[in-house]
Amino acid sequence: MGIGGAGMHIRYGERCVYRYCTPPKQVQIFKSEHWLTFRYLSFHSAINIFATFSSLVGPVIGGSLTDYLSWRWTFYVNVPLVIIAGCVVYFHLNIPKPQGSLIEKLKRIDYVGSTLALGFSILLLLGLNWGGFEYTWSSPQVVSCLTLAVVFVVLLIFWEIKQAIEPLIPMGLFRNRTLMSVFSLNVFFGMVFYQVGWFCPYYFQVVRGDDATTSGLRTLPAVIIGMIVSFGNGWLISHLNSYRPFLWCGASVLLVNAGLLSMLDETSSWGLVYTLVTLNSCAVNIMVGATIIAVQAAADNSSVAIVTGLCSFFRIMGGAIGLATGGAVLNNSLLAILPSLIPTELVTKSIQSVEFVRMGLMPDIQAKAVHGYVLALRNVWLECTTMAGISLGLSMFVQHYSLRRKATTTVGKKAEVPAPGDVVELEIDAKEVTNEKVEQKE
Repeated sequence: MGIGGAGMHIRYGERCVYRYCTPPKQVQIFKSEHWLTFRYLSFHSAINIFATFSSLVGPVIGGSLTDYLSWRWTFYVNVPLVIIAGCVVYFHLNIPKPQGSLIEKLKRIDYVGSTLALGFSILLLLGLNWGGFEYTWSSPQVVSCLTLAVVFVVLLIFWEIKQAIEPLIPMGLFRNRTLMSVFSLNVFFGMVFYQVGWFCPYYFQVVRGDDATTSGLRTLPAVIIGMIVSFGNGWLISHLNSYRPFLWCGASVLLVNAGLLSMLDETSSWGLVYTLVTLNSCAVNIMVGATIIAVQAAADNSSVAIVTGLCSFFRIMGGAIGLATGGAVLNNSLLAILPSLIPTELVTKSIQSVEFVRMGLMPDIQAKAVHGYVLALRNVWLECTTMAGISLGLSMFVQHYSLRRKATTTVGKKAEVPAPGDVVELEIDAKEVTNEKVEQKE
C-alpha cells in the first residue's frame, strides 16, 4: 500500500499530468498574461478539492463500515474503486514514454540513495512510535533506532553530494532559502495537521460520547467550506501573483485555531466545535495549496517534480512525528492526571480503551475520567499551538517569485516550448527582420 500510494500521490504527479495533458504546441502571445497561470492554479485547486473531499468523507464511510459491518470492509471497498481508477488511467491518460530502453532507465535510479532514505524513514518512525508506548524512551530499542536514523541521514547526505550520478534528492535545492523554509515549515505544519485530524475524533468519542460514524459526520461542514476555500485560494493567488500572504494567513489561522482548541471541554457548545473544525479545514487547504505553489515557483522546471515530492514528504514526515509526540503527550498527561481522579486500578484500562471509558465505568467515575481526558487533550492542543507558531515564523523567510515567468526569443532562433504557467513574450529585433526581408527580395 505504501509503494502504490507513493506512486499515485495526487500532488506529486499533478504537475506532470497537467504538463502532458495540456502542452502548448507552439510559442504564442496571450492577451491576458496570467491566463496560463490561472489555468494551472485552477487545475491545482480542483485537485485539492477532490483530495480534501476524499480525505474528510473517507473517515465517515470507514467509520460506518466499521460500526455496522466489519473493519475489513474498509479495505474491501477499495478494490472496485482501484480497478475502475486503473482502467480509466490505462485507457484515457496518454503520457509520452521517456526515451531509452528499460535497462537504461533502471540504471539511472539512485538505488543507494533510495535505500538510505527508506532506512532513515523506517528507523525514525519505529523509534518515535515505540517510544513511550511499546518501550520507554531510554530503552535500547528506541535509542538504537533513533541513533541509526541519524547515521542513515548523514550517509544519505554524503552519498547525494559526493557519489550519486543522478541524486534522489539534489542537495543544491536546500541552498534556496524559499525551498528550505517551505520544507521546514511543512514539517511543523504536518505535525499540527495530523494531530488535529487524529485527536479531534478522540474528543468526539471520549469526551462527547460519539461513535465512529457520528464523529466522522461532524467533519462534513468543514468539507464543503474547505472545498470552496481551496478553489478560492488558487483563484486569488493567480490574480494577485503572490503566494506569501496566503502562507502567512493559513499559518496564522492554524495558530489561532490550535490555541482555541485548548478551550474545549465537556460542555463546549457544538457551534464552537464546528467553527474550530471548519477553521482548521480552511487553514489546511490554504497551507497545502500555498506551500506547493511556493516550491514550484522557486524551482526551475527540471526540479518541479522533485520539490513537489519533497514538499509532500516533509509534511507527511512531520505528521508521523506529530502523531508520535502527540500520543506521548496524551499518554504521559493521562498517567499524571487520572490517578488523582479515578481508582488506580482503572487507570491503565482507561488509557488503553476508549470503549472502556464510555461503557465500562460507573457514571460518577466516568465523568472524572472524561475530565481527565479533557485536561490531557489540552496539553496536546498547546503542543500543536507551539508547532503552529514555529510554522508561522518559518513562513516569514519565504521569498517572492513571480508566477508569470517569461520566456524570450528572437527571430531566427528556435524558442523552447514553455511550461504551463509560463508567460511568453516575443522580443523581435527590427533590424534582423529588415535584413531577412532584403535577403528574400534578392
